[in-house]
Amino acid sequence: MAISRSERAAVILAGGDGTRLSAFTREMFGEEIPKQFCRFRSEYTLLEQTWRRGLLIDPAHTITVLTASHARFFVPLLEGIRNEQVVVQSVNRGTAPAILYSLTRLKRMARDCSVALFPSDHFVDDDREFMRHVEAAFRARRCPPREDCPSGRRAHQGRSSIRLDRAERIPD
Repeated sequence: MAISRSERAAVILAGGDGTRLSAFTREMFGEEIPKQFCRFRSEYTLLEQTWRRGLLIDPAHTITVLTASHARFFVPLLEGIRNEQVVVQSVNRGTAPAILYSLTRLKRMARDCSVALFPSDHFVDDDREFMRHVEAAFRARRCPPREDCPSGRRAHQGRSSIRLDRAERIPD
């Protein structure tokens, strides 16, 4: 069973501070820049590359999580992206709160979508190959338990999922 673009959602995680590479970015670019806003071997930042990579997912069901202190880096990149597709944290609370909040928001936008999480601070050398794996994961997610999946692998009967019926907003 194929899964359509409208049954897919994405969370792009772009709120990290880039502290581990701060000395490197300072040396390379003359200032400390979180790596998702750097252009390594490309005319596009890692964040822009992540957005482009995720085109097999309905853009209306894509949420990008950012941090307010990085506004000078991300504001110029947001042209064409609707406000409801962006979450700006007042401070970086880490990965788990960003994912949880995004999933609760996606639940209102696209209740029964399968969700892929994309870190935007990772370099991917072969976008097509990477997205083939994402596509396979979406297809596998649609397989009923114990049936053969289109990828030729068996789905696990006890696969995990997260229930968000009682999720609460995490305060600033």
